[in-house]
Amino acid sequence: MLRMTIALALFYELRGHLTNGQRWFARALAFDDAPSALRARALWGSAHVALYNYDYPTMLSHAPAALAMAEETGDTWATARALNTLGYAELWFDPAMARETLQRSIALGREIDDPWAVADGLKMLSVTWLTQHAAEPALPVLEDLRVAAKVIQSRFFLAWVHTGIATVIAVRGDLDGARREFELAIEHCRAVGDPSTGSIAVSWLAETEIVAGDYESAARRLDALNRKGADADEFDADEPSAIALAELALAQATRASRSNGSNRSPRPTRCS
Repeated sequence: MLRMTIALALFYELRGHLTNGQRWFARALAFDDAPSALRARALWGSAHVALYNYDYPTMLSHAPAALAMAEETGDTWATARALNTLGYAELWFDPAMARETLQRSIALGREIDDPWAVADGLKMLSVTWLTQHAAEPALPVLEDLRVAAKVIQSRFFLAWVHTGIATVIAVRGDLDGARREFELAIEHCRAVGDPSTGSIAVSWLAETEIVAGDYESAARRLDALNRKGADADEFDADEPSAIALAELALAQATRASRSNGSNRSPRPTRCS
C-alpha cells in the first residue's frame, strides 16, 4: 500500500486530486511506523500532496520527518524529494533559505539521476525569484528547466517554463510576446490536465491584458476561469485569479472615473 501511494503522489498533484491523495497517504502511513526508506518516501509523498492542498500542519510534520528518516536510512531519493518540499515551503517566508535547500535537492537529484527532483527543483528555484519580482535572475533557471523538461518530455514543466518566461518579458514591456508565451503555457496545461499552472497562466495572461488595456478579453478569461462552465478549462481558480479580478475591477473603475471627468480616486469595487 505504501508503494502504491508513493507511485501515485505526483498524479495526485498534477491532476489536482489532493484531498483524495491525502486520505490514501493517511491510511497507508497508519499501519506501521518503523523507520524505513519506504516509509520515508511515503512521508515525503504525504507532505508534498499536503503542501499543494494547503494542509500546512501535515506538511510541517511529515516533511521534516521524511528528511530525518531518509537521512537515517541512507535513502538519497527520499532526501532529495523531502528537501524539494521543504524548499517550496520556505520560499514563501525566506527565499534565500529556500534557494539553498532547493540547490541541495537539485544536486542530489543530479547525483542519483532523478529527473523529477532536478526539474521540480529548478521550477521552484525560479519561483523563489519570480515571487520577489526578480525577473532577470529567474531567466537562466527557466532555461535550465526547459532543457530538463525536454529530456523527460514533460509538458507539465514546459508549461511552467512558458509561464515564467512570459512573466519575465512582460516585466520588460513586451506584452505581445508575453501573451504568446502564456498561450503556449495554457496549451500545455490543457494537454496534461494541470489545473494549477493553468490557473496561474490564465490569471497572469489576464493581468497582461489589463496592462495592455484589453479589459474585455481579460474579463472573459477570468469569468470562464471562475464559473467553470461546460465550455471552460478544468483549471482551478485560486489566489492569482482573485488578484487579477481585483486589478480588473480597479482598472475599470479608474477608466469610468476618467470618462466622467473626475479626478478623484475611484471608490473600492467589490468583486465576486
